[in-house]
Amino acid sequence: MSKPFFQHDPLIFTVGGGEPGRPMDTLRNFKNAIDSGCDVIQSNISFTADGKLVLHSDAIYLNTRIKSGGIETRRRSELVALFNEEETEIPVDSGGEGALFPELDSALQDFPEQRYHFFLTGGNPRLAQAFLESIDAAGAADRILVSAGRSIIRIIRSARPDIATAFTLGGVLVFYALFKTGLIGIRKKFPADALILPETIGVSYIANPGLIHEAKMRGIRTYILDVNGDAAARRFLESGADGLVTKNAPLIRSIISR
Repeated sequence: MSKPFFQHDPLIFTVGGGEPGRPMDTLRNFKNAIDSGCDVIQSNISFTADGKLVLHSDAIYLNTRIKSGGIETRRRSELVALFNEEETEIPVDSGGEGALFPELDSALQDFPEQRYHFFLTGGNPRLAQAFLESIDAAGAADRILVSAGRSIIRIIRSARPDIATAFTLGGVLVFYALFKTGLIGIRKKFPADALILPETIGVSYIANPGLIHEAKMRGIRTYILDVNGDAAARRFLESGADGLVTKNAPLIRSIISR
C-alpha cells in the first residue's frame, strides 16, 4: 500500500529556490520554489553544536571553512557568520526569511501543506530522534520522505514505519547489481519506498528504463537527480520515472504542461 507521501503523485522535486541563481536553502527560497510549481522541497538536515536541526543545500559547502570544519562543530549563528564572511559567487540575504540554515521546525510550520524530501546527514542517533520529535510535533509524518545513511535510516524505519524512506546509496547499488545480473527476480520486496537515482555512477547507466520498470513492478517510486534540461526531462519521463529533482522547476513544469 502506498504511503501518504506519494498521494497525488509528487513529480517535481526542487533544491534551493527551485530556479537558477537560487541555490541556497532559505525560507524565502522555499517559498519561491513553491510558487514556481514544485511538489517537493529537497534539503539536507544537520545538527548544530547548539542542538538545532538546520536545513541546508549542498551549495553551503562552497564555503571552505564550513566544509572543512563541518556543521555539527559550530552553533547556528557561527555558521551564518562564517558563510557571510567568506566571499562566494552566491548572493546571501542578511536575515529573516532569507537567513541561511533555517530550522526544521520553521520550515514545517511556515509551509504546513508542503511535502519535503530530507537527507539526514551523519550517523548521530540523536539526530534521528530529534528529527522524529519535530516531525511528530508538526504532524508532518505524511508529507515527509527521508534519506539517510544505513544506521540512521534503520532507526527511522524501526520507529516510524509509516514514514516514507528512500534507498541508501548502498541500497541503490545493490538494486542495480541485482538488475544488471538478472537476479532482481529473487527479491520481491525491499525496505525502502523510493529510489533517488543519479543518471550514472561511474560508467554505469543507473537510471535506465529497465531498472525503472523493475522498481515499478515492486511498488518502488523512482526520482532522477539533477534534471535541469528539456531533453533530459523528456527522456526520463518517457522512461517511466515518477519524478525529477531539479534546480529549474518552471522549466520542468512547462515541459509537463505541453
